[in-house]
Parts: sequence; C-alpha cells; structure tokens
Amino acid sequence: MRLSARLVRHAVLSSTALSALALVAAPVAAQTARDDARVIEELVITAQKRAQSALDVPITVSAFDQGALDTLRISEFDQLSDFTPGLVVQEQSPNNPAFVIRGITSDSGDSQIAPRVTIYENGFDVSRSRGSQFELYDLERIEVVKGPQATLFGTASLVGAVSVITAKPERDLGASAELSYGNYDFVKARGHITGGNDWVQGRLAVSYRRRDGFVDNIAGTPDSQTPPDQTTDGPAVRDLNGLDIFAIRPSVRFTPSDDLTVDLVANYQKETPPATAFKSGVLRPTGGDTSPFSFAELGGSPFSREVLGDDLGLDRERYTLNLTADWQVSDAISVSSVTGYLNFDSLEVFDADGSPAFLLEFGEDATGESVSQEFRLNYDGALAGNPFAGFVGVNYFHENGEQGVPFSSDESILAACVTPNPNNNPALLADPATAGQYEINALRIQPFCQNADASINRIDFVPGSPSFGLPVPVNSGAGVAVPYAASFTNTANLDTVSVFLDGSYTLFDRLELTGGIRYIHESRQGGAFTRVPDASVAALQPLLGALFPIDTGGVEVTDKRSFDAVVGRFNALYRFTDAVNAYVTIGRGRRSPVVQVDPARDAQGRLVAATQIIDDEILWNYEGGVKADLAGGRAVIEAAVFYQAYQDFQTTINTPDGFETVTAGDANNIGVEGALSGRLTDWLSYFSTLAYTEGQIDDDAENGIFAGTRFRLQPRWTASAGATVDRVVLDRWRVFGTLSWTHRSSVFFEQENRPIAGLPLSEGPVNLVNLQAGVGTADGRWEVTGFASNLNNAQYIIDAGNTGGTFGTPTFIQGAPRFFGIELRANY
Repeated sequence: MRLSARLVRHAVLSSTALSALALVAAPVAAQTARDDARVIEELVITAQKRAQSALDVPITVSAFDQGALDTLRISEFDQLSDFTPGLVVQEQSPNNPAFVIRGITSDSGDSQIAPRVTIYENGFDVSRSRGSQFELYDLERIEVVKGPQATLFGTASLVGAVSVITAKPERDLGASAELSYGNYDFVKARGHITGGNDWVQGRLAVSYRRRDGFVDNIAGTPDSQTPPDQTTDGPAVRDLNGLDIFAIRPSVRFTPSDDLTVDLVANYQKETPPATAFKSGVLRPTGGDTSPFSFAELGGSPFSREVLGDDLGLDRERYTLNLTADWQVSDAISVSSVTGYLNFDSLEVFDADGSPAFLLEFGEDATGESVSQEFRLNYDGALAGNPFAGFVGVNYFHENGEQGVPFSSDESILAACVTPNPNNNPALLADPATAGQYEINALRIQPFCQNADASINRIDFVPGSPSFGLPVPVNSGAGVAVPYAASFTNTANLDTVSVFLDGSYTLFDRLELTGGIRYIHESRQGGAFTRVPDASVAALQPLLGALFPIDTGGVEVTDKRSFDAVVGRFNALYRFTDAVNAYVTIGRGRRSPVVQVDPARDAQGRLVAATQIIDDEILWNYEGGVKADLAGGRAVIEAAVFYQAYQDFQTTINTPDGFETVTAGDANNIGVEGALSGRLTDWLSYFSTLAYTEGQIDDDAENGIFAGTRFRLQPRWTASAGATVDRVVLDRWRVFGTLSWTHRSSVFFEQENRPIAGLPLSEGPVNLVNLQAGVGTADGRWEVTGFASNLNNAQYIIDAGNTGGTFGTPTFIQGAPRFFGIELRANY
C-alpha cells in the first residue's frame, strides 16, 4: 500500500478510440452468435448523454456489454484494463485500486486529495479511491472514456472516466445462475431474477466469490518467529492475496406511462479477504529468501486488535443508492434527474515492513459518504428532424471523508532496524557529480537489524543489563519489548456546484461540431488530528520527536477555502461515408486544488492549522482518430493519436524531515491506440488491440529528481489479441471457446524511477494467456465451461516500493499465478 506521503510522515515519520464495435466486437459477436449467426451488432452507448452508435461518438471510448465481460471472464476492473488500451488498473486489494488512464494515476486514499479519474455508477460519481472498487456483475455495459470529459462526467474527469451501468429490471420473467469451482478452493456463485408487469418491474442480482490466498504465510506456525503460543492475543494468520467478496443488488423500475421511467437501484458489498502480501526485498522470512514469489512471514503486530483495530486483512463495506428519473416531454425533449448516495467503511491492516519483525505495522481506517444530485434538460434534434442535439444542467456534489492511519511498533526493534538515510539529501541533486548518490527513501534499514538465521534484533534498553545499548535477538531472552503506538487522521468536507452545457450541430449531413463547457464552484475544507505519545525510551525520543512533530491529543484543526474554474471540450466529426468517419478533439481537464492541513503550534504554543494550498492540475488534450465499420461489421478498424500537456503535476517527495507534497513540474504525454476486430465466419470472431503511451515529466533541471521520469504504473506498450469459436453442432448442442493473450511492457512503480536499497522498483514485460472452452445446449439454457487464466503461469509483480520503501525496506506484491476451474451456468 502507498499511504499518503503526508500520512506516513505523521503516522510514522511525523480507445484509443476503441468502441464496443472494435474492442469487444469478437466477444459481442460470440454472445449474439449463441442466438443466431449474424454479423456483429453495434453496441449503443450513452457517453454523450444520448443513445448513439459508438461509431458516431467523436471521442475515444471502449465499451463492453455483459456478453463481452462473460466471454473474457471479467469480474474486476484490473481484468477489464487488460483489454482496454489506455487504461491500467492496479489492484493491491479491493480497498486500494489505482486507475490509470493514459499514464495519469488516480489512487490516493487521502480524503483531501481529488481523484484524477471519474468512476461513475449508474450516472453518479463514486470516484473516491476507497469507495470506487466494486464487483462487475449483472451489467448492461461499461464505457471507458479517455481524455478530459468534465462536461460529460463531472469535475473529477481530468483524464477520463469509467462508467458502469447495471442491468435494469425487465417485464418478462427471467433468471440466470452460475456456479464455479477452481484451484486454491476458488468458489463463485452468481445469479439474477427479474420480472414484473407494465407498471413496475424488479430485479435481484447476487454475487459471491472467495479464494484462498496464493502466497503462503508461515507466521504463526512452529517454524516461524511467531509460534502459535505467541499469537494468542495477536493476529490470526492466513495465507495472503485471497478473495472473499459478497455483493447484492436489488433494483426496481417504475413505468407509470410511456413517457416516464424511474429506476431505483441499491448496492451492498462486503469484503473480508486476507491481507495483501507485501514481501520485503531486504528482510527475509525464517528459512526463506526475499523473492516475492516465495513464502512470506507477515505476523503483524501482537497488539493488532487493540491498536490497529483488527488482524491482518481487510474488512470493508460499501453501500450505494441511486434514483434516476427520465421524463420524455416530447419527441426531442427530455428531462433527467440523477440522485446518488455512496457510503463506505473500510479497515485494512497490513504489515508494511513485509517481514517477521514487529516493526512497521499499520492500519488504514477510511470512511466516506457522498451525496450528489444532477438535473439535466436534453434535446435530441435527430428525433425531430433538427441538426442540433445537446443538454444543459446543474450538479451538486457533497462529500465528507476521513482517513485514519494507526501505527504499531516496538521501540527496541525500531531503534535496532531504522536510521535516517544521509543520502536522502536534496543537496546531492544540485551537483551533477553527486546526483547519482541521492536516494529517495528518507530512512534505511541498519545492517544488524536481521541476523544470518533471519532472527530480528532489538536494542537492549534494560538498565544494568550486560548487553545494554546493544542489538540482541528478539527471541534470545535479552532485552524487553517496548510497544509504541501512534495515529494520524486527515479529514475533508467538500461541496461542489457546477453548471454545464454541451451541444452538437450537424452541417451538410457530414460534419458534426460539438462543444461543451462547465463552470465549477467548490468549497474544500481540510482537517487533521493526531495522537502521538512520547517514546518510552528516552534515547528514542529525538528520532520519534522528529518523526511526530505535533501531538494534538485528538483535537482536530481545520481550514476551508473556495475555488472557481472553467473546463470544456471541442470536437469535430466528419463522416466520409456511413461506415467511415474521422474526428478531432480538444479538451481541458482539471484536478481540484488540495487544501492540505497539518497540525502546528503558533508562537504562543496554541494549536493551529498549517495549511498548504497545492495548485490545481491542468491538462490540455489534443486528439484525432478514425473509425471504420467495414463489410457490414465483419471488420472494424479504429485508431487514435493524442498529445497531452500537463501543468503543475502533483506528487510527493521524501526529505529528511518527512514527506512533502510538491509540484513535480510540467509534463507531456503522447500516444497511439488502435484496434482491429471482426468475424472471419459465422462461428469464428477475433479481436486485437495495441496502445503506445510515452508520458513523462518534462526533462528540465528545475524539476529536480523528477526531470525526465516516466509516469508510474504506465507501460509504454500494451496489447491484446484473441479469438472466439461458437458453433452449433448436431442441431442441439453448442461448442464454444475463447483464447486470449495480453501484453504489458515494463513499468516503474514510483515516480522517481529510482531503486531503493539497490532494488529496482520496476517490472519487465508481462505476457499472459487465458483460455475458456465449453459445451452447452443450442438454446443457451445450459453451459459447462472449463477456464484458465495465466495459463502460462508467468511470474510477475504488480507493485513495488510502497510504505516500506520509505523506511528502506521496499516491499513487492506478487501477481496472480495460474488459476483454473470449471463453471456450470443456467439461463431461463
């Protein structure tokens, strides 16, 4: 986990234009082919707030319907990103997703920092990081829109948006059920039922997935440094990187007349998976090594429940409620109201040092609540023989959140293991001769922290002891544990009102011009409070005093500021023929300023708010693309090229005094995205995607350590390809299967692009092969499917550095190994 740098300091330190026609043409074709053999059907999307063929939308958008998601076995956002050029989703845990669109990452859990990527659920904003991840099941479609889209998707859409639309109730009675079992005791059970009458319809969808952890954790076993008799009051140990997710979604549709539709949708999700496998690259498990692909020994804190709130792992609940009303006033005019409510409460406890040491044990206790209301007046001139279409509206968004970070450690182990890093000195960067000596970690691990047998040392602080002041093994009987606990919490209370309008005008039946603008007024209040006791050991107080400069005793300090901004877009689409068009677009995106509040004391010793205003980030996006639907959908070609200029890129940097949020400088990003898909025969379809993204901080000396660095988490190249077979045999049976391949080139996991403790925080190219094949009845009532992901069993990591990197013990998270299983599905 990458805790907010500020939190770490205080808690420890003081498509491309890929529409559904292209990207999912093969999967969609496979689904429709199960009903009859016909050419690929166009998927209608609503990215511009009206129903359009993806071919006619002058923006880069990738869309998936439920059939495509089933064919590619997509249940999570990170799986979705494997087949979506321009999108990367890293999921350390369900509580900590990172959404990356065209190189720009949105993953901060800090309640005061605005997201960069908008996540929409049924038309309302759920972008706050700890509330943005949810199960992808029983959906109508997903739309991934790239580039600034503030007039379409709200104020958080700096670089793009992911919009999820759930399946709505139907009048006719229908149901489905699926049950899966696989290795690591994987179990998945899903289903839905729907039905109603002319006035009211209902739908209930349920999903449950669980899987044992695939990283062995020896903590708590007789062979570990935390045997069972020492964990009675400590953590319950489970293997790491598992699943345990339950979700349920009831929905009701009211249709009192042909002109009025009202949808009420509720979502509930509960997750209790085991902990994430943060494996240290410096400190070894007992009898093991530092490879991220071998077993771990993450014992956590022996005071985990008392100090951190729970054992290692995640306990997260998420609720949403959505009310949407659409009133068709006339053929061309409609009025829409979208009301949304989000509430999440998560506690994630993790072992940040990634080792058997009782050293850096953290929790993240995050809560959030948001309410949004949007009213929109829509006009679709095409329904009235008019060349104009557009909408005007107003949106109100309120959010309050809190992110608390409790910390637990042993002062005697902290003293033995952690020391300030003299090479974390910005002065080294000023001289080219010494710039290479600069290290990004503020602290480092001392050589005598761990012995040859992997036992951990502590400093003996027992007066009169023969080993007083010396490192001694924890299990030697010398010295005593000196527990330490502290916590830091940030809070935010945000209110945003925006007015927007967007319109398209068609000239000469071929040229369509689109423009949109949004005015934003926002009030942002930040707050903070801490509980930071003095060290029990006087010798440690200078270190802890520097790391925890202010103890507020739980008293909160706050500050509030207001901001105004204008964002917008312009698009031009030219239709060469009914099947071929080209478009250009210019968009201005914005990430809100940060009112970063830290506690401080004035000259009289009074508690005050030390406020730093971090300027808003501004992005200009320039883009052009081509879309072609050839041979009646038998082949679809899409391509786009973009250039992005980024102003005041926000990031964090380590210093001897802790983390500081800084502007890394200006940045630029250029890329190409493309796809080719179609059907070779009535029973054989294919798809392929390719994306190239070159994003980096400007290589100017004033940008210091960030000069010329590539964007974190963004590979230069991503690609995917696949083929689907779906054929009726013997008139009664179907055989079907999909083989897919995904590729990701090398990535950096930290913005500085530098190693820690001599270990590179990067990963090389990753290639994965997935396969599913099965047999079913020709009418689609029954299916039996075998499936395998990462069929080639590739070894790779999904993250490196993390909170442990700050202390000189970077941690690494293993990617998923080969999974396989069997699934039974029934449809009614």
